Amino acid sequence: RGHHGSFSSTITLNAPVVSEERIEVDQTNESFVLNNTWIIKWNMTVGSHRTLTKERRLSERQYPHTPAHFGHITWTSPDNSEHLLAGVQEFLPGSVDGWTWCVAHAMGNNCDTWPGALGEVVALMHNAFDGTTLAHGDLHVGQILNQGDSYYIIDFDGDPLGHTPESWLQDVVGMLCSFIHVAAVAEVKYHAAHDFSEWVRIVSD
Repeated sequence: RGHHGSFSSTITLNAPVVSEERIEVDQTNESFVLNNTWIIKWNMTVGSHRTLTKERRLSERQYPHTPAHFGHITWTSPDNSEHLLAGVQEFLPGSVDGWTWCVAHAMGNNCDTWPGALGEVVALMHNAFDGTTLAHGDLHVGQILNQGDSYYIIDFDGDPLGHTPESWLQDVVGMLCSFIHVAAVAEVKYHAAHDFSEWVRIVSD
């Protein structure tokens, strides 16, 4: 925690880092689990200040459906703009992303209470962003961790390939499209036999 030239850190941890393990999944950036307690995500390119703004806003509004944040490392460029280099957040043991838990729901033709719970999690996020131009920007089931009965939204970097303004509507469309993609994974990769068109319609509604 502190400043060194044009670099600064707000990271506060309550113990020395004695272990780290790289997260071996497909991702734009690079992440490590520290002490089996925190995740540090290093941006492979200088990150947008919008990620900082989003995470700070959610913390200020006490949004409960994202892992707790423990600070960031930033760089202030010559034009005095703040850029994100890395961030640390809570590690949620046993949590799985939507390309696992949601595909399992599709395979089991499960349409019970989880879509409503998921919709509420997303709506509460947009309520926390209310009065700003903020949105998640790259929302799909892969950005939502499931731990027990709880859901947590992660990765507020936005769409790495997107060049359009972010909006809550873009987030909703991204979620609806990802249900179609989940059904395709269940059908093509796992050769599930039932018709997924009705499953997609129900969970989307």
